[in-house]
This record gives sequence, structure tokens and C-alpha cells, in this order.
Amino acid sequence: MSVRTEQRGESAWLLLAGELDRASASLVEECLAVAQAENDSVTLDFEDVTFMDSSGIDVLVRASKRADNQGGQILVVNSHTHRRVFAICHADFLLDGNAA
Repeated sequence: MSVRTEQRGESAWLLLAGELDRASASLVEECLAVAQAENDSVTLDFEDVTFMDSSGIDVLVRASKRADNQGGQILVVNSHTHRRVFAICHADFLLDGNAA
């Protein structure tokens, strides 16, 4: 897993590539925590995520709870390959309805 961070306006974007699973979840969680400390809104781009398991969902839901407590938002875009995992885990509230 690789994570590249970009600032786009007032939002941090995390561009993920590779597998988001138990082995890489801590890296993504650390990157999210840094981004959330500096931004209210964080968007994760899943265009190049090749696999995700429940460890990834767990990281994203925890980040979403932190964002809610801080008045911010977590949003996942380009998640077309993983939409079913989000739906099965009842985490589809994280998905941008306008982005494929």
C-alpha cells in the first residue's frame, strides 16, 4: 500500500494504491490521523486500491467517527470496485454518491 497526500482547496486528499488490509491498515490510519489533524475534510481516492477487507472498513469508520466529533467529514471516491464491501459492512455512508 502506498499513500500520497495532496491538498486540494480546504480538503486533504489521500490517494491510495495497493491492498488495504490488516497489513496496511496502520499506515492508512496514520496518514488519516495526520490529515485530520490539519483538515476538517479528508477525501480518500480508491481509484488504485486493488483489494480491501474489513480492516480497511474499520480504519475508515473510526476516522469518520473522529471527523464527526471534530465537525469534519471523511469521503471515499472512485470506489466502484469496492462498493459491495462498503454496502455489506453498512459503511456505504462514506461513499460519495456522485463519484463512481
